[in-house]
Amino acid sequence: MLRRLFCISLLTLVTSCEKIVTDEFPNQKTCEKFAGNYLMYDPELDTNYSMQVSCTYHDGNSYGDSIHFINYANRFDFGQKALNSTENLDFIYGTNIFPLADKNGNNWSFSNAGFYSGEDTTWIYGDSLVLRFEISNIAFYMDEGVPYYACDPCIHYGVKQY
Repeated sequence: MLRRLFCISLLTLVTSCEKIVTDEFPNQKTCEKFAGNYLMYDPELDTNYSMQVSCTYHDGNSYGDSIHFINYANRFDFGQKALNSTENLDFIYGTNIFPLADKNGNNWSFSNAGFYSGEDTTWIYGDSLVLRFEISNIAFYMDEGVPYYACDPCIHYGVKQY
């Protein structure tokens, strides 16, 4: 009961605060804004988990910078290209990974390409993070002998830990 009350309070806090944020580092890359440790909440499964986000910089490389997620959605560890934007926008928009193996070796289809700009994307506001994505194991669950699961859209909420 206390856990559910904590989760509801966290969700209310994350979605209702109107925090005025000044950009102390106006030339900071988007990847740098997201980097850090987060306490995340999955409302569908009513669970909390921790997630780490880090960056690898490739100065002078046409590939761009990379962003790395450890324990994304409490299932995945992966890295990908991060747009070299200084805007607080959907820096990982357009990601499709098929297949993406989870920590147990089971395969998934992962995407955030179905989401558009604005409130329907992954974003950060101050120290609050909202992840929006789709996952499904429909192509793999029978061969792997696991239950079918799909989440479209999955929305997880987080708060950066300092």
